[in-house]
Amino acid sequence: MDFYKNIPPVNDFRAVLNDSHYHNVPQDWLIAVADVEGSTKAVAAGQYKQVNALGAAAVTAVLNALGDLEIPFVFGGDGASFVFPPAAANAVCAALSGAQDLAASVFSLELRAGILPVSAVTDSRHSVKICKFKINDSLYLAMFAGGGLARAEDMIKADPAHSVRHFADADYLKKNPADFTGFQCRWQNVKSEKGENVTLMIKAHPAKSATAALIYDEILSGIRKIYGMDEAETHPLPLKNLNLTQDKKLLFSDIGINNYRKSAVKKALYAAGIPHAMKIGQWLMDKGKKMGDFDGAQYRAAVRRQSDWRKFDDTLRMVLDSAPEQTARLKAFLDGRKNENRIFYGIHTAKSALLTCMVFDRAERHLHFVDGADGGYTLAAAQMKEQMAQNMRDSG
Repeated sequence: MDFYKNIPPVNDFRAVLNDSHYHNVPQDWLIAVADVEGSTKAVAAGQYKQVNALGAAAVTAVLNALGDLEIPFVFGGDGASFVFPPAAANAVCAALSGAQDLAASVFSLELRAGILPVSAVTDSRHSVKICKFKINDSLYLAMFAGGGLARAEDMIKADPAHSVRHFADADYLKKNPADFTGFQCRWQNVKSEKGENVTLMIKAHPAKSATAALIYDEILSGIRKIYGMDEAETHPLPLKNLNLTQDKKLLFSDIGINNYRKSAVKKALYAAGIPHAMKIGQWLMDKGKKMGDFDGAQYRAAVRRQSDWRKFDDTLRMVLDSAPEQTARLKAFLDGRKNENRIFYGIHTAKSALLTCMVFDRAERHLHFVDGADGGYTLAAAQMKEQMAQNMRDSG
């Protein structure tokens, strides 16, 4: 049960690319994957904020269901993946089943959610390994390697028999509704300081698996040559552009998720009150004032610090603040590595970043999921998958 809790964390992001920091997940543990079906079409229909919100809501529900049990997970823009001990299976299934109902009821979207044992995806070429990246003394991000997570996602997509509804105890699902307490979607889209927001996904070519760590390290070095060594210069959340929204259209996901299964009266009261609460929160941040556990002077910096703007799950994922000329250099650099059959990549540019949050307390236990606006990771993933498919066609 304490496997993940006992993993020693790393503090330097570059260390997450070093295989020596990864630990094999026990074979009897389970993998759950949730993702919005037809997310690319939903993006084209202008629903990316809702797609993004569903991924974050699924994470929130799972963590609420598990209480104090610490498990690894990763947010992918249009969904999330989790690894957990067998004793937590019913709780995770109930949370994801509830997220499926939420997706259909509030957003008219379909959330696929499935579960597999780690042993089912482990063979001579695949494993599930985890590294723990420290954000603060009570908050960590899980990084994944070994290829097992992606294999689990493919298997779950291919066979509906892996659905969480088939796996879990039906009575448990009925008696344990999902709890989305802590989900928040209350920020304006965060405008780029340099002109462009770049959402980036990079995967080492399978033929280069023996040297994948070196390839990723080379990629990070190349990015630093383009953007400089100061990570503050590439962070997608400029402090002065972090502002709460009072626009009910932007608050739609927050209102819908936080009032799921509540009466029309309660939903109306929440919808009427939240813009005023956001106005107060904005004033506290602008004036550097404190109210309860909300420290307006520190909160913007805390949000920026406690965000998942870079991560690794067999794919290097980053959201960067970029000048147009830097974006052009980045694309040229990545094209060069792709043409050498070293990597596949996907890139999406927008004018701002999208921020979806999980707030259990505002002092320390809050995490902020970063994605590019207008499609971000979903469209970058589509581009990367097309490169991989083209490579298969060329090889065949």
